[in-house]
Amino acid sequence: MNTFEDKNRLRINSNGNFSSFLDNINEIVISIDRNNYRVKVLNDKVLKDHLGYNKRKFEKKSIFTLIHSKDKKKLKKYFKKIRKNKSRKTQEIRIRDKQFNYKWFKVKNINLNSNREENKLLLILDDITKVKKLEHNLKKNEVELKKLIKLVPEIKFWKVFLPKKKEEAIYMSYEMLQRVMNNIPEYLFWKNNDLYYLGCNDLYAKFIGVDKPEDILDKKDEDLNLDSTIFKDFNNEEREVLKTEEKQTNLIKSIYLNNEEILFNINRIPLFNSKQEIVGLLVTYQDITELKKTQERYRRDKDLLESIMETSPIGILEVDYQKRKLTYINPKLMKILGYSQGNVAMEYLFTRIFHKENYKTFFVNSENNQIEFKVFDKQGKIKWLSGKKINQYNKSGDLLNFRLWVEDVTEKKMYERLIYELNIIFLNFTTDVKKNIQLLLETCCKLINAEIVVYVHNTLEEEGHIFQLITSTGKILQYSEEIFKNKFHSNEVLEEEHDIIQNFLDLDISKYAKTDPFIKNFNAKGCYGKIINLDDKVNNAICAYYTENLILSHHEQLVLFLVSAAIEIEQKRWQVQLHLEEQNKLKTELFTRTSHELKTPLISIKGFADLLLKVHSPSLNNEIITILEDIKKGSNRMEAIINSLLKSTKLEQGKIELNKSTEDLSFLIRFCVKEMRGMTNLRHQKVNINIDDKLIAVFDKERIYEVVNNILLNAIKYTPPSGEISISSNKKNNEIIISIEDNGIGLTEGEKRMIFKQFGKIERYGRGWDVEIEGSGLGLYISKRIIELHGGKISVESEGRNKGSKFSFSLPTKRDN
Repeated sequence: MNTFEDKNRLRINSNGNFSSFLDNINEIVISIDRNNYRVKVLNDKVLKDHLGYNKRKFEKKSIFTLIHSKDKKKLKKYFKKIRKNKSRKTQEIRIRDKQFNYKWFKVKNINLNSNREENKLLLILDDITKVKKLEHNLKKNEVELKKLIKLVPEIKFWKVFLPKKKEEAIYMSYEMLQRVMNNIPEYLFWKNNDLYYLGCNDLYAKFIGVDKPEDILDKKDEDLNLDSTIFKDFNNEEREVLKTEEKQTNLIKSIYLNNEEILFNINRIPLFNSKQEIVGLLVTYQDITELKKTQERYRRDKDLLESIMETSPIGILEVDYQKRKLTYINPKLMKILGYSQGNVAMEYLFTRIFHKENYKTFFVNSENNQIEFKVFDKQGKIKWLSGKKINQYNKSGDLLNFRLWVEDVTEKKMYERLIYELNIIFLNFTTDVKKNIQLLLETCCKLINAEIVVYVHNTLEEEGHIFQLITSTGKILQYSEEIFKNKFHSNEVLEEEHDIIQNFLDLDISKYAKTDPFIKNFNAKGCYGKIINLDDKVNNAICAYYTENLILSHHEQLVLFLVSAAIEIEQKRWQVQLHLEEQNKLKTELFTRTSHELKTPLISIKGFADLLLKVHSPSLNNEIITILEDIKKGSNRMEAIINSLLKSTKLEQGKIELNKSTEDLSFLIRFCVKEMRGMTNLRHQKVNINIDDKLIAVFDKERIYEVVNNILLNAIKYTPPSGEISISSNKKNNEIIISIEDNGIGLTEGEKRMIFKQFGKIERYGRGWDVEIEGSGLGLYISKRIIELHGGKISVESEGRNKGSKFSFSLPTKRDN
């Protein structure tokens, strides 16, 4: 480095010889821009040797992004002094190498006597990492030595009593003795064979109440008026050391001064002359009162913590992170896992808890505090644990161990899963009750780990009881009462008089072992069964079969309860559905019969009115002719209503068959508009047609004619004179969507909900609107059923009263397979 520093007139833009020189020295040379502190490397080969960086990776970065955060402040201060020409000294900093380790460097500034380079700093970086490590190790050894000296009390003093041949050595030993005596935090004194004091340190002099250590020379304890009750025992122990010539170490004694107990750790060491004759003893008293109090508090806290951990309702475990070893597990967690305390090795428990799936959670992503994970209990079943993870670090920030405080949330997870599964099932429910029950049974089987789950549905028919068996595997079996009772074990579940879950054991040796297909095909040995009561007083049941005699957990039994309740609800819904279907059937039959009964006299009324008008009109006055024409019009309206009633009942009964073919919907719509032109002209309404020239779809043209005619007629009737009606088309996802929009009186939210229902006519009479009020309330209902029979949809949009309406319907462009 001296070679380099001698060249103190170097320029940054050096020639080739200078670059070669820089690459052959051991120090890194950099220049730094004073404005932004960006680095430029002058010898990149040396840089790579020391820090591992390529030149381009190191350059153009601020020096402050490369050094240790604790060194930034002192480097800024160093640069400030350089700027003011106040510093010719060096500074020590840490720089991060390519492996993200920090190395120590001594920084030296070289003055640049050039105006062109006045904004640059030229720095030499000397790697002193090894020196720093040696200093650290030296300090560490000094600390260890002090610890050793404290642990072995006689080491403190043995040098003092070695015989010295030279006066200088004796004087130096005396001075060392004085420094040691007056700086150690212990009471120190020594006596001769007659227990006369030969000396003490300042601390001991103060303890026994004398001004100076010299005041105790050639005196005994009784001469100093010390408490004889205390020091009498001490003197006896000192005589024992002199007599046996053996040391006493780490004797714990207590004395009472001013009504306070003081604890001492006492060490007595015999002293010998050069002839190995005993000449006295050296005694140290170490006040350990506070230490003992701290230890006692620590012991109490530790006992309390252990007691809490041992009796805690929360599971607790501790892990040595460095050794990957389980060091503690409390009784609660052992119980959760199904083990007894002390009968299983920690190494085995470690593998059951921190298996492959959990290992990353705890030993890779070690900073996670809130944790939830699954383990395997003694029976191999999954247990879910949730709680908190507490890490413990050393002074360097390294993770030493962690403690888990967890609780068993298996049932909670089961409930969550059950709720999720039931929600999925309910979303997939159809009108097919049996299919819905099968979905419930399949979920139940999965959640309670059964081999098969069976629902026994008992119905009472005219010929007797019929038993229908629906299984989680998707099968539906049906048997007579005689066969069911003789063949199936589930008959015993039905014979129970309560709906508590029952456990049946050893089915493989029961009377049903050879006749029950569920026992034979699934090697069933155990069964859990529960009665499901319905209002018809006929019992149904659910049965879960296992290959072993098992004891179901609380959450598994809860699954059976909830699934049974869901099946009961579904069964009742089915009964209600059957009842409604029966009522609907009766209503349809009533409508049909009433319509036919009304049609018979209507034919007579209409026929006689026609006869009078055609045959006898010359002999009738104008008033009678007008009345007859009104009767004829009323009969026509009544006939249309009756026809609508008959058509709606046929639609409900599914008696209308569609004659579908590929047709041009555009032509049909234009034909309907042309037919209605008389009405629109009469009401001065404008009809805008904005549809494609060709709209090819598959439909029954007679039925769709009814739909278009009905919607268009409603738009004309419920749009006041001079209004506007628009018809548009749109193609989307293999279907054509037709929209008929008007600017008429619109619909409220309530009216939109009922408009497609039977007799869902909106009453317009007496509201002050200039609209037609005739209609049966069946037109849109019939239109809806026709569109749905085609596989399409119909809907209405309206923003409210006097804001118009928009009716839309869709038809498929392709035939159904």
